[in-house]
Amino acid sequence: MATADDRDHGHVVVVNDEHQYSVWESERTLPRGWSYAGMRGTRAECLDHIAEIWVDLRPRSVAEAPEGHRRPIAEPADRVTLVDRLCLGDHALELPARPAGTVERLAEEIEYGYVAVRFVDTRGGTELAIALDREASDVADLEGRPAAGRVRVVGDAVLDDVSVRVVAEVGVPARTGRGWLERR
Repeated sequence: MATADDRDHGHVVVVNDEHQYSVWESERTLPRGWSYAGMRGTRAECLDHIAEIWVDLRPRSVAEAPEGHRRPIAEPADRVTLVDRLCLGDHALELPARPAGTVERLAEEIEYGYVAVRFVDTRGGTELAIALDREASDVADLEGRPAAGRVRVVGDAVLDDVSVRVVAEVGVPARTGRGWLERR
């Protein structure tokens, strides 16, 4: 039995700048950023056409990004690993310190060459001990033990058997800021 959609040829295939496809009713005005992709038919015909031509479901900016760079758009959360998620955009983080989170303690950690970084927006938090890359890091604001400033801590770690580079931009003395991972 044919549905109204199957009898109606009032659908079109549309595409956006990220090369993502969709089906749209032909009499409706296209949303901003979308254009006609050259196919008109029933909804089912349009979906079949999309299935044939849209073989790489990643947005164009992700598909064309150099390997290891942060990606601006995530896939659905059930298909993304923790490493993938932390490579996407900036995330809230802190530099936990035990026993005390002082500027002096942070300076000592940097002097030893290892800093703990905790991404706070993951379930339970994700804490990594990173081997500091002194050339890529910027810790000049710690000189003289200031009351306030910012540091950029960069180093290598392993998360879920994946080698990653951790980039953290953190305020002093709060030891909180933003950061991300890059695949190595």
